[in-house]
Amino acid sequence: MIRPLRKRHRIMWLALLPVISILFVKSFPSFKTYREKETKAQVPDSPTFMETVSTEKPYFDARLGTLSSGEQVLQMNLKTAFDSPAPGVYLVGGNREDVKAYQFLGDVNTTGNHQFKFEKPNDSYQLIVYDPIKKIQLETINFQ
Repeated sequence: MIRPLRKRHRIMWLALLPVISILFVKSFPSFKTYREKETKAQVPDSPTFMETVSTEKPYFDARLGTLSSGEQVLQMNLKTAFDSPAPGVYLVGGNREDVKAYQFLGDVNTTGNHQFKFEKPNDSYQLIVYDPIKKIQLETINFQ
């Protein structure tokens, strides 16, 4: 690089420095995960179920209940965290091959109790734990 180009390059970078810094700081509020906006409302801490079905898996215990309003509530007690960056619980309707048709219920990336409320679909359905980053299905939750 010749001397005039080096000088121009230095001036341009010095002019861009405050602009880039301001844009970087202003972008902090948008760092929230994209799925926070999609998360459905959580149910009360102790819902009253009309009927319940439960299942146990190596990573978690799950309990599916029906509220008096007819809505379904999935309660999950996550024993250990999944070895995946972004596990979420999804409701899968009739078309199990189309990932875009999965209905996101909520994240399960921390241990502890999680509750998700959803309307029971008319056709057959399945609840799965799916990682959209790795595009892999981690668990299937079948209630018999």
